[in-house]
Amino acid sequence: PGLTWPRRTGGLSFRILPAGCVFGDKSPVILARGADLPSLVPLLGYLNAAPVAQMVGLMVSRSELAQSFEVGIVGSCAIPNVGHSIADSKLGRLARRAWSLRRDLDRECEAARAFVLPVVLEAGEGELGSRVQTSASLRRSRDEELTEIQHEIDQESVRLLGLRETGTASEVAGVGSGPSQSDDPEDGGSRPQLVKNDSATEALECL
Repeated sequence: PGLTWPRRTGGLSFRILPAGCVFGDKSPVILARGADLPSLVPLLGYLNAAPVAQMVGLMVSRSELAQSFEVGIVGSCAIPNVGHSIADSKLGRLARRAWSLRRDLDRECEAARAFVLPVVLEAGEGELGSRVQTSASLRRSRDEELTEIQHEIDQESVRLLGLRETGTASEVAGVGSGPSQSDDPEDGGSRPQLVKNDSATEALECL
């Protein structure tokens, strides 16, 4: 198993690549050596966080209608130690909960692989109007929780990178190029050890 992403899209989005899949001609895939699927979930949460989007955004022209996210660009992003499993990683737990909520939403989407029942049947008993209202309320609740989870993932990623929440995109992009020890006395003289390798596969050795 691994992680993959669309090469050309309006917004970068990482997702799970199941075992046994054939990847594209330019290999938009991240594989952890000897890792099983649960060990990739913390990294999945980190890669979908705002700091990574900012790092990639500085390396991709914003003027392009459909931006191209090549392997070299993704591999240039700084990757901190995000944890070895879902249980010992806050990012892993948040990403797992977000996946569960999104799958619940897809259970009502007839075009999704997770589809089970139409939305009006998932909402329980009652007249059609009340079912629609109940379903809409549940969807809003799930969307609000997903928004909160994304905010927590962004905050945790900023913390792991040793940045302040008010850090600029340039500061985020440069986090992997400097020494691991901070010169700022307010930071206590230390930052998390980061890796910045020539490929995303090598970067995963920190897990």
